[in-house]
Amino acid sequence: MNNPLGEPLVFQIPTGTMALLIFIGLTLIGFLIGTVYFDLLSRSTSTEKEPFNLQRIWIHYLQSVWMAIYLLLIGLFLIVPLTFFLSLFSVFGTGVAQILFMFAGLGLLWLLIPLVFSVHGIYVLHQKAMPSMMLSARMVRFFLPGTGTFILICALISEGLNLLWITTPANSWLTLLGILGHAFVVTALLAATFIYYREGFRWMQDNIQKMNAAMNKQPDNGGFLGRNE
Repeated sequence: MNNPLGEPLVFQIPTGTMALLIFIGLTLIGFLIGTVYFDLLSRSTSTEKEPFNLQRIWIHYLQSVWMAIYLLLIGLFLIVPLTFFLSLFSVFGTGVAQILFMFAGLGLLWLLIPLVFSVHGIYVLHQKAMPSMMLSARMVRFFLPGTGTFILICALISEGLNLLWITTPANSWLTLLGILGHAFVVTALLAATFIYYREGFRWMQDNIQKMNAAMNKQPDNGGFLGRNE
């Protein structure tokens, strides 16, 4: 509520329906801005020069919305029954429930890690939402130790520096410096994820081709034995 410009303006929303419509509208606008942002990141980290394409932005926007819906449904499918199941153990005390919720959170995080590169397939390979999510799970399975370490390092850098950005008071103009610094760091980390995704996808494709070639070169032992017989 405190900022360098003074007291913020407050608008009262008269009905819940209007509040829901405003929420949906602002969410869709945010998705559009985010689509342009991720498209710029994807084109900036590409070795090939890709011009700005308005039709591609629109396709990416629709697929990003669909992906958000898919992830929301997956989250509800996992969280709702899990919460109901864990609530049954609350009769044994709050301590037991907290421990179970902590392990459940770690389990959900482990299940969602394979989807960490879901959005990258839309902007790098121009895929649809569901194939992009499946490819992300496949890539993470190929690079699970390295991917986990990479994501952990990015999270530590972002959250660690975020402690520095929020040290200034909210009503100080230095907060603007913190906002810009946070935006710069997070943009750099997201750009690193796009580079990681491109190189990882290329490496996975090369290894799949090598494995297929090795399998095709293997002798047909069954046919050889049959001829001898």
